[in-house]
Amino acid sequence: MSIKHVFTTVVGITVVTVALAGCSSRSGESAPSKAAAKPSQSQATEQQTPTPTPTSEAAASGVVDVTSDKITDDQMGHTVQADKVVRNFPWTSAQSGLADRDDNEQVLVHVAVTAGDKYYSTMNCLAIRVQAHGSTESYTSQGTTSVVEDAMKAAGYPALTKVEQGQSGEGWCAYSVTDPSDVLDLEYQRNAAASNDGTQITAKDFYAPMTPVAS
Repeated sequence: MSIKHVFTTVVGITVVTVALAGCSSRSGESAPSKAAAKPSQSQATEQQTPTPTPTSEAAASGVVDVTSDKITDDQMGHTVQADKVVRNFPWTSAQSGLADRDDNEQVLVHVAVTAGDKYYSTMNCLAIRVQAHGSTESYTSQGTTSVVEDAMKAAGYPALTKVEQGQSGEGWCAYSVTDPSDVLDLEYQRNAAASNDGTQITAKDFYAPMTPVAS
């Protein structure tokens, strides 16, 4: 049995893949790029930069279990569901601009995701956001996973890695949330695209409240 892959055309340009998560531009994070040639030992030494260290802000909440509905993308076939959050995760030394604001909180969310198999598409932290409950503005949630990934790993919260077409995975993602509420929302964004068989993929935002489980 042959497997048929459907290729897509985005804004009139035919591309081999639809990687909604990888192609979407999110403030504070960028899509993965191809690895460059391995530098020499001397070049690698010169290019090393200090790892951002956590600041001494308010202590993180520790893991808080939440109940949240599974989000299912009816066109792409992706699914995502949150089951845990960490509130007030410390800012690192590389986040001084965010740490100086009194209306932001760094939140980690643990998610289980599946990338649909209908289109060649991947899922990662770029595909989702954490919002204050009821907020729909893009500027109120900024992805910070790439900045604090080392600090997350050191604290026992390994980051979600890219999930390939038809595969499943789980891990943690980090966000700077403006005016956070007690109940936060998980947001998944689907970008508009078109397949080469004429199927139109419409843009749509999906939301699922994450309600803390009473202890």
